[in-house]
Amino acid sequence: MSNIFSGRIRIYSLFIILYMSFQTIFWFVMYGGFVNLLATTTNGEVLQAFYLNFKFNLRLSFITLLPIVLLSIFPKNIFNMAILRNIAIFYTIIILIISFSAFIFDIAYYLYLGNRIDASVFRFLDDFMISFDFIIQSYPIFWLSLLIAVALYVFYFLSKRVFSDGNLLLISRGKLYKWSSSILVFIIIIGSIHGKISQYPLRWSEAHFSNDKDIATLSLNPILNLFDTYKYRKSNFLTVSGIDKKEKLLKENIARDVVYSNSNKPNIIVIMVESLNINRLGFIGNKLNPTPNLDELINDGYLFTEFFVPSRSTAKSVFTSIFGVPDVSHTRTASRNPFIRKQHSLINDLDGYNKNYFVGGSLSWANIRGLFTRFIPSMSLFEGEYHSSYPYIDVWGISDLSLFKEAHKKLEKISSNDKPFFAYIQTAGNHRPFTIPKENKKYKIQKWSEKELKDNGFISQDYFNGVNLFDFSLGEFIKSFKKSKYYGNTIIALFGDHGITATQVPFIRQSDLELNIYENHVPFIIYAPEIIKEHKTFTQTAYLPDILPTILSLAKINYKNKTLGVDLLNPDNKREVAFLDGKGLVQNDLFLKNNNGKFKLYDLKTNNVLDDEDKHKKMRDLFNAFNDVSYSMLYENK
Repeated sequence: MSNIFSGRIRIYSLFIILYMSFQTIFWFVMYGGFVNLLATTTNGEVLQAFYLNFKFNLRLSFITLLPIVLLSIFPKNIFNMAILRNIAIFYTIIILIISFSAFIFDIAYYLYLGNRIDASVFRFLDDFMISFDFIIQSYPIFWLSLLIAVALYVFYFLSKRVFSDGNLLLISRGKLYKWSSSILVFIIIIGSIHGKISQYPLRWSEAHFSNDKDIATLSLNPILNLFDTYKYRKSNFLTVSGIDKKEKLLKENIARDVVYSNSNKPNIIVIMVESLNINRLGFIGNKLNPTPNLDELINDGYLFTEFFVPSRSTAKSVFTSIFGVPDVSHTRTASRNPFIRKQHSLINDLDGYNKNYFVGGSLSWANIRGLFTRFIPSMSLFEGEYHSSYPYIDVWGISDLSLFKEAHKKLEKISSNDKPFFAYIQTAGNHRPFTIPKENKKYKIQKWSEKELKDNGFISQDYFNGVNLFDFSLGEFIKSFKKSKYYGNTIIALFGDHGITATQVPFIRQSDLELNIYENHVPFIIYAPEIIKEHKTFTQTAYLPDILPTILSLAKINYKNKTLGVDLLNPDNKREVAFLDGKGLVQNDLFLKNNNGKFKLYDLKTNNVLDDEDKHKKMRDLFNAFNDVSYSMLYENK
């Protein structure tokens, strides 16, 4: 076992030590030593930051040395070949030059701007000579270059010794032992790059575990942070001509400060239903009756039949529903974008509320955890991956039934303390692979013919099972809810995060499918036993950012509306419009369809193209206003 500290282990260790050394230097430069840092933080946050930084550094060391790592796992020292040995040494020196330069620049960048380096540094290339002169005049370039040269020489000497070491192998026993050890090393390498024992890898958002911005700064690795932000560099801060005029166009019918004289502070439960098209509801005519429990809530509550989400993306719907700004990100989703640092949510206006988010899997998915730790730090997060006593059933975590049980158990406990709560429950069962869990023993699968399914909007039995199983799980939750301590003074709001593949049905207009807006057309339902006394169906056009303004207004809770949503129950609201990201704009019975910047105006009742230039221009201006203002607000909405 003395061979365990062989050449390749030493070179990996050297890189890890290198990265940790620079991080330590950064800590001292930033805080003047560990003593000051420890004096200003609590609860072991420094240790957690150190631990996360170590994992980021470990990942970087294996990523940068991956070519050498992959070659050295074979049970034979291929670096005995002079050409491969020289290539490895040259590659190592190049990596060292880049690493040294990046870490030194990171320290200088922080001292200048107070941030770790990210992709925004590339903006300095626009005025290269000015930036170059600034660096020469501001920093001791000669001494820094000398420091890098000395360090490179030391590492060159060490690298040459390492790759010339005939004992580069991890072990020197039998062939089976060599191969099994190499496989074990490979698993360790992949695990270190993945960063955690979880379905989802270690992500930059996990550095934001603390409310202290400086703690997150300590956790990050500058080189990885540069790459994490690189793909978003062109998305940062949109410059829009006439943005003030466009904001005025959107906000003229949006109340900015909403004040009520009194509120009973009802509990609020928001349920995001995975893949729920409007045509799934038995209430509006689906003859297969897939949603009896949802229909029962509608019978005693409100239903918005012309409600839309901006895009077919769960992550975007989560962001849009919470922050009231359509996620119009051009690259992936806003939750994944490290540049999105300032967001206001109406949830933060719920003073005195116990706030909770429930998901069956992990919030590492799409970096959703980062949204809460950065923007709603008071939110308690429940993840089935870590906290549930129920088994994982598929890639999405525990079943919806188990998720509802866990949510009910916690909400019952909170209500015992006479404190109002806000709960957001994100379901996932109505999604491939449409797993039917064993604990749903009471659930009975209904069998339908292919024609019956098609005539009611379902392309397969699995798609029917998905929504029907969710409805069953919801029904079990409602039974517990009606027996609970928090029944009565509670508002439950449900909406579909987006639609899913469907067939044409007679009870939904034909244009939905033909114009490809059926996947944006979802139900919005409000059920509040003590507030809503009779059913109402609303046919006005509405969209996802309207959810929280409507709920908080129904609850008579004061809030400052910094969203692009409105209170749908306010009769003075005249904005009846739904922005569908790149697709177009719905306004009452009209749809302005966007096709790569070319627009056509459709009558949704007849599906005919309309030749109304005045209306066409007004809706086109409104579409551009929604798009540009939403994009701007993604980066600056505090």
